This record gives sequence, structure tokens and C-alpha cells, in this order.
Amino acid sequence: MSRVVIVGASVGGLKTAQALRSEGFEGEIVLIDQERHPTYDKPPLSKKYLTGETARHEIELLSEHETRGIGAISIFGTPAASVDLEGQVVTLADGAAVSYDTLV
Repeated sequence: MSRVVIVGASVGGLKTAQALRSEGFEGEIVLIDQERHPTYDKPPLSKKYLTGETARHEIELLSEHETRGIGAISIFGTPAASVDLEGQVVTLADGAAVSYDTLV
């Protein structure tokens, strides 16, 4: 089974994962991001969430249901530290290694 690793789970990373699924990709998708929480829309974070005007779920880019629909493995809270292009491995800041067939 083929594995795509996407480093960065913001708008671009999520849209890439969604596009892979909508185009019929059936392999593993791994999203890696240094943020501890699911991807959120950054402008409302500073303008509404932090002031208490909106709830957290309202600034998330995808609902939990939509995220599950992508079927991706999410590694949040641990940034990628290095990439071995020849060995096709992303090493995380905590030392964990994530192999890939395709890296985005």
C-alpha cells in the first residue's frame, strides 16, 4: 500500500489530503503538523475565538466527521525535524521516523 506524508496540516495540507481522496487515492495519508490541535482558520482565532465571541469548533477548517472522512493518520504536536530524501523518511522532533512513498 502506498503512503503519502504531508508535512503541514494547514489549509494546503488538508486540501491536498482531500484532493487525494476525491481522486481515488486509497493508500495511507499521514498529516504531520507542529500544532497540537486540528487545523483551524487563523484569522478568526485572533479576531473572535480569543475574545470569546466564537467557539473552537467554529474556527476548525474541517469538522471531526470531515476529518475522519479523509481517513488520514494525524500526527499533531510534533514537528518534522528532518527529511531523508534518499531513504524516504521524515524524522520528527521527538525522534520518531515516518516512512513515505510520496512526500508533500
